[in-house]
Amino acid sequence: MVNQERNKGFFFALLLLTTVMFSSCFTKDDTDKANKLVAESNEELKSVTRIFEESEKKVADLRQAIKEENVEQVKVLLTDLIGLIDKGLSHGRIAASKSEEASKLNLGKEFKQYLDFKSQSYRKQIEAFEERKRSAEVFRNAYGSQDKELMNKAKKDFSDSTDKYKKLLEEAKDLSEQANRIAREHPNKIKSVSDR
Repeated sequence: MVNQERNKGFFFALLLLTTVMFSSCFTKDDTDKANKLVAESNEELKSVTRIFEESEKKVADLRQAIKEENVEQVKVLLTDLIGLIDKGLSHGRIAASKSEEASKLNLGKEFKQYLDFKSQSYRKQIEAFEERKRSAEVFRNAYGSQDKELMNKAKKDFSDSTDKYKKLLEEAKDLSEQANRIAREHPNKIKSVSDR
């Protein structure tokens, strides 16, 4: 009876060990799925880049209209700029959600770090564009007002906001560069690298 109990214990221990070894041999991480999500995220970022380039042209036109004190043109350009920012934010949020979705998958440490840096970068970019949109709305609503104090405050806010916007974008770029460095160090795992 003692031998039978000992044999049962040995059998269960062997079964447990075999199960653990067998499952670890066949446990596949989700690298392929994560790479697909990263590629989709990068496609969204290509749209953001196109929108960003278009918005920078609007900003140049806006500066000229301000210089010429063309109230109507300034308001039209600010409205256009706000619309472009909304479109860019939409694509940026999709890119961020895909990166965050990928980070929840069964992945290696390096891929998780890559996704963490990318997600932080996307959040900084979103914060930057939300700031730019907010200040553009304030400026649009105040521009042309006869209230000089309101106008000066709106101009200062827009200028200060531009500085904050640039700072946030620089922080986002630094985070993205850290992610891209990780991807370059692990090209067999992280296949979809964006330079953004």
